[in-house]
Amino acid sequence: MNKLLLITVFLVGLTGCSSAPEIGTFETKAETNKVVIYHYRPWIFRAGAINYIAASNEKPMTVIGNGTVFREVAEPGKLIYRAENYAPAGWAFFNPGGVLITNIVQTMEEKIRFTGDANQIYFVEWTPNGVRLTSESEAREVIPELSWNNRIGWPAGEEKRLEGESK
Repeated sequence: MNKLLLITVFLVGLTGCSSAPEIGTFETKAETNKVVIYHYRPWIFRAGAINYIAASNEKPMTVIGNGTVFREVAEPGKLIYRAENYAPAGWAFFNPGGVLITNIVQTMEEKIRFTGDANQIYFVEWTPNGVRLTSESEAREVIPELSWNNRIGWPAGEEKRLEGESK
């Protein structure tokens, strides 16, 4: 019982230190002749240590972690998002080396696709239950409480590994 309590306190401590923006400061901004997509993942304790390593139209996008939001600017047209599960280094009981957990998902699988119109804003929610488009009002209930992810691309070494798998 004490071990469970210690693990719970440790996990809550890790997530409680995030630097989320002030509630009410989230403002959407369209881009001329571009599509803006806000990818967000609400904080959920279940599967919290497992992140998505995601690609946008077959190009590296980012790691979508628990309790984060990422702003993508893309060209108008068909948008295809693929992902696989990823555990960062340091989560020893899941993945001591920080490499992809290949026994969960062997290759990236398509999660969602839609056509993005120029000058429009879309919201994509990523959860352990799946990936879906949401309304702006639904996203606004969650996004102000999340931490912003400005990291573009994948962790070191993963891009080469995934390029090798696609050949």
